[in-house]
Amino acid sequence: MQAAASRAGPRPTRLLLRWLLLIFAIVGFNLVAARWLAHLAETWIGAGWTAGSWFGLAMLAAYAVLLAIPFVPGAEIGISLLIMQGAAIAPFVHAATVAGLCLAYGLGHAFATRLPCAFLATMGMPRACAFVDEMKTMGPNQRLHRLNDAAPAWVGRWILGYRYLLVAVLINLPGNSLIGGGGGILLVAGMSRLFRFPILALVIALATAPVPYAVWFVGVGVLR
Repeated sequence: MQAAASRAGPRPTRLLLRWLLLIFAIVGFNLVAARWLAHLAETWIGAGWTAGSWFGLAMLAAYAVLLAIPFVPGAEIGISLLIMQGAAIAPFVHAATVAGLCLAYGLGHAFATRLPCAFLATMGMPRACAFVDEMKTMGPNQRLHRLNDAAPAWVGRWILGYRYLLVAVLINLPGNSLIGGGGGILLVAGMSRLFRFPILALVIALATAPVPYAVWFVGVGVLR
């Protein structure tokens, strides 16, 4: 009886508890990270960009690292920085945004074949776990064909065929922190190993440029 239960997976109540704990942990981390960065920004305002340039660069580095973490609302934090610091900081925010998203992609790509899929099984998704394990042993073309075979026809034709465009759309999607944020999206992109980094880096740079450079040329009023 116990062996049969273990093969069937965790009980629904345990799965619900695990998902609730995960959601609370993500929300709690977001609140703490946002307040911490806001405190740093206020301190930076008090110091001024010239007097506190090294501190400002450290804060941008912290922003880039936070942006690489899944489910962190990076776009909202970046806009907050632009509003608080003004047009002068816009190119630096853009550079930090590109760096953070590229960092997330690099981490996903580096650990794509090493990370176990035990998390998926623990969260009640054993089939997804098996699928991820299967994909680890495949080359890029094999993975693309396997995904095309596993997905509905319209998914394979549009989502996989236009995956660079999809990344550009998703990282600009309002409220994308609910689906992992920019960091989570690029982490998954890296783990899929279906992207060429130079092309993806260019896509990231272009997709994240409109808002900061609109602020740079027009002013903070464009965000209000």
